[in-house]
Amino acid sequence: MLGAVFLRRWRWTMLFPALVVVLTIVLVFVVSSRYTSEAIVLPESRTATPQGGAGAALGGLAGLAGLAAGAGASSPKLYADLVTTETTLDEVLARRVTSVGPAGSQGPTLLEWLDVGGKTHGDSLYDARRYLMRRVTTEVNRETGTVTLRVALNDPKVATEVARWFVQELNQFNSMRRQTSGRNRRVFLENRLAELEKEQRTVSDSLKTFFEANRQYQDAPALLFESRRRQARLDQITEVLNNVRRDYENARTDEVNDTPLLTIVEPPTVPVRRSFPERKLLVLLAAVSSLLIGMAMAYLGEAVRQWNRTDSEGRADMEAAWAEARRGIGRVLPLRSRDGSGGG
Repeated sequence: MLGAVFLRRWRWTMLFPALVVVLTIVLVFVVSSRYTSEAIVLPESRTATPQGGAGAALGGLAGLAGLAAGAGASSPKLYADLVTTETTLDEVLARRVTSVGPAGSQGPTLLEWLDVGGKTHGDSLYDARRYLMRRVTTEVNRETGTVTLRVALNDPKVATEVARWFVQELNQFNSMRRQTSGRNRRVFLENRLAELEKEQRTVSDSLKTFFEANRQYQDAPALLFESRRRQARLDQITEVLNNVRRDYENARTDEVNDTPLLTIVEPPTVPVRRSFPERKLLVLLAAVSSLLIGMAMAYLGEAVRQWNRTDSEGRADMEAAWAEARRGIGRVLPLRSRDGSGGG
């Protein structure tokens, strides 16, 4: 029974799968291959915690002013999002591809190499950004804190070079842009230190003048109270000044050291095998799915044939319905043709 159905409906069971497989083979060889280069990086941070007391208060004041107390911890997702920002994409698109062309020659920019078209430079840049955003993916591992960067392009060497550029851009963000936070904090504390030193000199001179003008102040309660008040103010300023000096020295170190580091766990390597299309898998899926569809259509056709053979009344009803449908279609189509010609 199965063999008979298979042979009787050979167009569905043999010809249809064969055509689908041949078409799939043609498509997988026509479609451009893509190669994925992968890099894994680990953002780290060495954060210096401000001292307690006045130092902590000044750190909070700096935070309210928009100056982070040290560069602070950086989330891995920050780096994943930075990859697809317009600034990063434009920097990468402006770089020259050295992995193609003769050795020692000045290669084209990535924007020129992608050749995405566009009437103007702005259109080409916009289209290239969109293309890269589809070809560059990131994945954040929340358990380990690592960021996996993948770049899929038509050339394996170019994909590796572009992945390396993205890692360099993240490192540049660390060394240049993230240092701004530590530098601003150092400037803030430097200005505050100058203010406190000036205030300390003013209070100290005021206390000196008071002692010179009131040599017997111990015998006058009012003068004794005033001397103690001025001395307490001087002690308070001195304590704050010492804390600010300590924070200032820490900030000078933080300007260099308290910058998130990017540890390259796995550098980009030239992929050996293509990532798309997976030709063997696609051909296998096409063969299996087309064979199943062909078998289903064959058994459906055989079921209809058996039904027509055993149910003569149903077959006659089907033929009458089909004839009526054809007559209806014949009446509608000429009417549409006349309407169309009349409108023209």
